Amino acid sequence: MKKLLICLFFSLLALALSANTVTVFGVKGTMDLKKYPLDVREFKIDSKTQMTDETVLRCCEALDNSKLVIFGLNFSGWQQIFGNQSIGNSFTEFLRRGGVAYFGFQSYDSLSKVSAAVIKYFHSVKITPWQRNNYLNFAQGDNGTICKMTEEYAAFCAPEAKFLHIKRFKNDPRLWKSLVVTAKGTPVAVIQENICGKGTVIYSYDLKIFRETSHPMLEALLKKAFGENMKKQSLKERNRIKQQGKTAGSANDGTVMDLSQGGTIELINSKNGQKALFPTRVTVKRRGNILDITFESHAPYPSDAAKALTLRDGELWKDECVEVILENTIPGKGGNYHFIINRANTIYDSCNGNTLFNSKNIVTTVDNKEKSYTVNLKIDLAELDLADAPMIRANFARENHAKKEYSGWKKSASGFNNREAMGLLAKDAAALTALSKVAADGKFLMEQIPLFTRMEISTPPGAKAAEKLPEIVVTAGRNDKESVCIALYNQTPDTQVFRWEGADFIDGSNTPARDIFTVKEAVPWLDRMGRTVLEPLVKLNEANIITVPSGETRLLWIDVKSDLPAGKYTWKSSLVSTVNKDKSRPVVITLDLQNWRMPDDLGLMVSAYGPYKFSWAKNKIKAYWALCADYHINWIQLNERPALRNFKKNAAGVIETADNMDSTLSEELELLSIKEFKNKKLFWMYGYGSVSQFNKVMKTLGSDVRFGSEEGQKLFREWLTKYLAALQKAGISTENIIWNIMDEPRSKDIPDCVKFIKIANEFKLTSYSDFATWSTVDDVRQIADAGCSLLAPWEPRLLSRKTAAEELAICRKTGRKFLTYLCSNNGNTEAYLAYYRFRGMRGFLMKCCGISMWAMNSWRGNDWHSDDDKSLGGAFLVHHNKRGPIPTIRLEAYREAAEDMYLLRRAAAAEDSVLQKLAAPETLNTLMQKNDPAALMLWKEKLNRAMNKAQSK
Repeated sequence: MKKLLICLFFSLLALALSANTVTVFGVKGTMDLKKYPLDVREFKIDSKTQMTDETVLRCCEALDNSKLVIFGLNFSGWQQIFGNQSIGNSFTEFLRRGGVAYFGFQSYDSLSKVSAAVIKYFHSVKITPWQRNNYLNFAQGDNGTICKMTEEYAAFCAPEAKFLHIKRFKNDPRLWKSLVVTAKGTPVAVIQENICGKGTVIYSYDLKIFRETSHPMLEALLKKAFGENMKKQSLKERNRIKQQGKTAGSANDGTVMDLSQGGTIELINSKNGQKALFPTRVTVKRRGNILDITFESHAPYPSDAAKALTLRDGELWKDECVEVILENTIPGKGGNYHFIINRANTIYDSCNGNTLFNSKNIVTTVDNKEKSYTVNLKIDLAELDLADAPMIRANFARENHAKKEYSGWKKSASGFNNREAMGLLAKDAAALTALSKVAADGKFLMEQIPLFTRMEISTPPGAKAAEKLPEIVVTAGRNDKESVCIALYNQTPDTQVFRWEGADFIDGSNTPARDIFTVKEAVPWLDRMGRTVLEPLVKLNEANIITVPSGETRLLWIDVKSDLPAGKYTWKSSLVSTVNKDKSRPVVITLDLQNWRMPDDLGLMVSAYGPYKFSWAKNKIKAYWALCADYHINWIQLNERPALRNFKKNAAGVIETADNMDSTLSEELELLSIKEFKNKKLFWMYGYGSVSQFNKVMKTLGSDVRFGSEEGQKLFREWLTKYLAALQKAGISTENIIWNIMDEPRSKDIPDCVKFIKIANEFKLTSYSDFATWSTVDDVRQIADAGCSLLAPWEPRLLSRKTAAEELAICRKTGRKFLTYLCSNNGNTEAYLAYYRFRGMRGFLMKCCGISMWAMNSWRGNDWHSDDDKSLGGAFLVHHNKRGPIPTIRLEAYREAAEDMYLLRRAAAAEDSVLQKLAAPETLNTLMQKNDPAALMLWKEKLNRAMNKAQSK
């Protein structure tokens, strides 16, 4: 049962980590993809394109992160895409994850041009390739059936369109009667479902989708791939949302209900705000902790009840259904709960999008009548941690698929689950009074919030927000950095400016406060999905000034760390207004320092791939390396230039190696001279692969020698012998060097990789190989069997692939060291916990030797850039600065992940029942499934105190 829970969580987690990425092959025309919160990857590949390794890598990376792939205008590179094994493997995984592939042909004639590579690949994954004659003489036939899925695509064609669907496709043209057709008999689209399990393939030659900036077909494709919540975010839309966010949770816009009195809502058309053509009345009452909700829906098509889905947590939004969305307005408290009930009384329920959540107390009934149906839900607010919430953000909605009408509490063109669509449920009259009073009086409120609660500049105050903070107590071990988050909410009409004034010494002692506490501010940053999040962490300015604009939220982040003796250390500070006569606001923080100590060396391998010198770190590399030490990152990536300097052509044109390589050690010696790394176990790795780098050098020198040849291996051995001698002369141990074989090798590269491993083992070097989506299990097995020291697969390979268990067994074979990696695409702020913090827990459960994340700093573009062009961004955990790196909350979560892994190892090995329970798989899986920052903070405090008790025994 434990293994099942772990596998279920990992499977869902891998899906949740997919970014909102769209891959376009060819030309997308005038499609307005940039108006959506999407990461659009475009590849203008044609039949003449030479596919370099770099191009193949970028195509595979894009597919690995995509949920929608579009083959657009003028695309002719079928052989380049489907004839490439690596890209084909990534496309297969894309389909297995439930991806949607749209093939938009340019003309009727283009249907006759089917590449042999397409036919071969499509047959391998059981997709019927397009053929011109499949579009001729079509009719409904016996196999054609009306299908719910194709009804979503009504907007593709004329209103009189028919929708025909074949549930199972075979390689028989006669079965290609599965067409969406107009009354004139012109085929528009063919839809194939359940490819590789979950994938969808759509063929069409309706060019309007590429020629109109806002085509309904595009909206339908995005909804199919990303769900109902995909919404446009033009600059105008962002400004509108920003203005609304300033008053969210405080201003009464007419959609606020007093639950103590209850009420009735007439749902409106959520697209245009008009009265619904098919009315739905919602009655809401609260009885104790039970929220009683009744939907009465006009539905003159009783046959839908018979066709309704019956699998719990299935895709009920494709049915005629009603929905309830509930969310605590208190930051970090509870989650976003989504309930859907269809006419078969099937339940979908999720928390923060995670369907592992199943309400134990919910009671639902459905009464189907001839021209209507009634749904009743009884939801236990206590189970959702909403019973005491003074305000609950909520929406009530209905999906009328038969008539293409979607109705909700408020007008919203961007889905039911967005803030613009939701109203407020007040607990009682007092909460309503407080709501209006806040809007009228304009209070400046403060609140401690759980670490890693994602805060935006528009986040409203929580239930505990007040004008005065209670004393904050932080529990930590010696040398263990913990942090405090304080949210500042300005609900006044004026910009508020405060100065942080802290006592110089700890209360009642001569201990300087700066030795324990460091005050920072999380400043606003517009992420690549169009949300202004409070994310980069900067120290306060010279005047210790904090500015909070009217209607906005700001976040103070205070680091707490000390190696003093165990005890309590209290720091008294104040926020003092500089622009009005407002009284000072005291902030008192007490460190409850436990007796156990966090070591400087966690005994783990922690990597962030970098830092990269060529992007923003130029001439600042020491500052980046010092930051790495602060965050337990002990695996540093050095550059590739030493190899370039050590091979040359002599006068006779023969390649040889330099005799003296001392000059190549400048980076190593510089790194070891930094005080933060002295007496620490440090790992470094040259570039992205010894084999690929050697081949690159040979090509640069105009030589045909390659690593796999006898001459190449001889040259490499000569260079390696001289280089290791230079290391020994400088007093540098080879035990600390990681030798990357080749970054994300392909099957054709495995023989050369095996040859490198043989040399590495002969010289007693630590060899390393990572594996991307295109690698096969046999590739991993060959590298492992050859004796590679350290394996690093992409994390979903061990979590959600069909071969995950087999590959995990290979990685664990004979105690082999391994870890997994993920990519921080575009500064991903989607999930602080699931993507960054829980890396330590997942690594502990998988028995990894550490964690890795790509990448430390941006390798291209300006990571502060706030443009819709997401191609300008990169993968990074820090922002750049003139003096060095600026850490982010994501980096803090990654640091905590490393410490979690260390503490879990220590707790599991302890002879202490409390510690062992805190490290048990059941406990960790519950935490990860709940995905609640407050619950995680409580777990960490219990772990701190349990460590202290175990230390004192």
